[in-house]
Amino acid sequence: MNVAVRGWTLCLLAWLPVLAGAGLCGCGRQGSTGGAASRARAERVYRDDLFASAVSSLSALEEFDAGGVFADVVRRMDIAQNPEKALRRAQKDPLWATWPQPPVLRQIVDRLNLWMQGASAKDASWTADPMLKSLPAPLQELPQLRRLDALSFDDYDGFALVEAVWMRDVARWAHGDRLDDLSRAQSLFDWTMRNIGDDLTADGNPSDVPQVPWETLLYGRGSVWERAGVFLLLARQLGIEAAVLALADEAGAPKPWAVGVLSGDKVYVFDPLLRVPLVKRDGLSWSDGRLGIEPATLAELAEDVALLRQLDIEGPGGRAYPVRSEQLNRVIVLLDASPFSVSLRSRLIESRLTGMDRVVLSTSPSSRAARWREIRHVTDVALWELPWSTLHIRAAFSKDQVIQRLLSLSYFYGDGNSVPLRRGRLLHLKGKLVGEDSASSWYQQARPANEDMREELRKIVAQEEKRIAQIPEDRRAAEIAQIEALINLQVQLAQRTKLDATYWLALLAYERDKFSSARHYLEERVLPVDADRAWTAAARYNLARVLERLGDAPAAIEVYRGDAPELVRPAMLLRAQWLQQAASRRDE
Repeated sequence: MNVAVRGWTLCLLAWLPVLAGAGLCGCGRQGSTGGAASRARAERVYRDDLFASAVSSLSALEEFDAGGVFADVVRRMDIAQNPEKALRRAQKDPLWATWPQPPVLRQIVDRLNLWMQGASAKDASWTADPMLKSLPAPLQELPQLRRLDALSFDDYDGFALVEAVWMRDVARWAHGDRLDDLSRAQSLFDWTMRNIGDDLTADGNPSDVPQVPWETLLYGRGSVWERAGVFLLLARQLGIEAAVLALADEAGAPKPWAVGVLSGDKVYVFDPLLRVPLVKRDGLSWSDGRLGIEPATLAELAEDVALLRQLDIEGPGGRAYPVRSEQLNRVIVLLDASPFSVSLRSRLIESRLTGMDRVVLSTSPSSRAARWREIRHVTDVALWELPWSTLHIRAAFSKDQVIQRLLSLSYFYGDGNSVPLRRGRLLHLKGKLVGEDSASSWYQQARPANEDMREELRKIVAQEEKRIAQIPEDRRAAEIAQIEALINLQVQLAQRTKLDATYWLALLAYERDKFSSARHYLEERVLPVDADRAWTAAARYNLARVLERLGDAPAAIEVYRGDAPELVRPAMLLRAQWLQQAASRRDE
C-alpha cells in the first residue's frame, strides 16, 4: 500500500468507530450485540492498520520527506545560544534538544500510541528486570527508567525503534554468507571496525561528547566503546550472545577490556581498540589478499601465557599488551541494555513482529546473566553502565555541547546535497548499495562539482544583498552578521557532506570487492582534501585494508606504519606486524 492510500485508509478507519456509533456507516442497526461486535471488529482493524503502518514506515524512513528538520536544528541552536528564548523543553531537556524529529517519526510514535490504547492495562507476566536495581543511584534517577511499564510511547521510544531497525538492517547483510554464529560475529565485528571510525577532534584527541548507538551508526564514528556497543547490538539482531568483558582495576571496579562472543560454552574474545579478534596459537594466515585471524577463546588466553604476548607491538611506537593471563581468571561480564530494551513496550511490539518485519527490541539481562555465570573464568556479571551513563551525561549538556550535537545532525538535514546524503546513508545501512535508487547513486548526487557549489553560493549572496538593501540602516549590521553566519554554515555543510559521501563511496566499493575504486576514492578524493581531519584516521586504516585485499602486503604495511593519531596507532601497528608475520610464513 503506498503512502497516500495508507493515509486515506487511516483517516477512514479513524472515523469508523464514530460512524458506527452514530449509525451512519451504512451498516444499519443490528441490535446492541451486533453493533458492539461490529464496532469491536472495526476497532481491531483500525488498531491493526495503525500498527502495520508504523512498522512499514520504520522500515522505509528514507522514503519520507524530512523537511523542516534543518529549520528545527537552526532554531534549537539559536535557543541554546539565547536562554531567554521560550522553548522550555529544549532548555529543560538537553537530550531532547539534540534530537529533532523528522515528521514521519512523530507520526510513527502517534500511531503506536493509538494502537496501544486498546492494549490491556498491564501484562501480568512482565516485571522490571532485577538487575536494574544494581545501577548506581544517579542512573536510577533517569526519567526513562521511571516509565518502563508505561503503555504509551514518547519521543525517545521513536529513536530507540529507529536504532533497532537500523541495526537489524545492517546485520542482515553485513555478516556476508557465513552461517555459524562465530563466523557471523567475526564478519559483523570486522564490518563495525571498518565502518565506525574514531570520533576525533582536529588535533587527534578523542571527542568528549558521548553518543548513543544510532548516532554512532548514522555518523560512522564514535569512541572505542561506542563502536563496541554497535557490534553488540548488531550481534543481538542475529541472536548472537555477546557482551563486554571487564577486568577489575586497582580499586576493584570493572574496567572494560574486550568483547566476548558466547558460542556453546566457549567465549571468543575481540579487542575493539585493536580492531581484531585475539588470535589463537598459529591462528594467523595470509592468502588471496586476506589476513586470516582465528579467534582465541577466553580459556585459551587464560591458560597459555604466550597468546597475549602476540599482542605486544614491537619496534618504534610499540607497547606491551596491558593484560596478563592470570588476570583472566577473574573476568567480569558487562551486559548491554537500554531503557527501551527492558521496557514492557518493547516486548509488546516485538511479540507482534514476524517475517521481514521481525526486529529484536527487548532483552532480559537476568536471563542472559544466568548463562554467562556458568562460564569458567567468569566471576561476576553486571549491567554495562555506558548506555545509561550516556543518557545521564547528555541530560546535563551545556549549550555549547547541544550546539555541537546539532551541528553533527545538520549534515543530514541541511539543504542542497545534504538531502541525497541522508537518503544515501539510510540505503547504505539497509544494504542497498548499487542501482538506480541506491546508496551509491544518492552519494554521487551529494558530490556536486566545486564550481557548481560556488555558483550556488553566489546566487544566495546576490539574493541576500538585494534583500538587505531594503532593510533600515540601523538593522543592517545585525542582519548581515546573521546572514554571514548562515552562509558559512551552508558552506561548511556542503563541503562536509561532499567529503562524507566520498568516504562512504569508498566503503561501498570495498563491500562490492571494487578495491581499485576504493583505493582511488581514499587516496585521491578523501585524504588530500580532509582539512579538518574528520576522516583521515579512518581513511588511512581503510586504505591499508584495501591494499591488503589488492594483495599488496608491503604497501599495506607501509600505510599501517605511517602517521596516525595516538588512539588509532596501536591498531595500525599491530595489524602491520601480524600481516608481515603471516606473509613471511606464507613465503617460507
